[in-house]
Amino acid sequence: MIDLTKDGFLHQQVKDMLHAKTGSREVRFRYHLLDIEDNFITELTTVESGEVKQSAFSDIKRTANFTVREASYLQESYATWGDVGAKKWSEL
Repeated sequence: MIDLTKDGFLHQQVKDMLHAKTGSREVRFRYHLLDIEDNFITELTTVESGEVKQSAFSDIKRTANFTVREASYLQESYATWGDVGAKKWSEL
């Protein structure tokens, strides 16, 4: 049997992940409001819904649509940050 121990993960932990023992992976997103020069202003908490589509066979591998409640931001822009796994945002 091949030893799957890797980077501090035990053989059984790696095997469980490869076999999706706990189900599909968890993906989270957060949203930042940026000024016209892409400087961080604040984190947005007004996201009402979202959808991410992923296709390994498409030219564009991943697309996303989000509905954000409108606010009175005139010259700012939005940035979306994705997280895969169980890390906390402060760890990114």
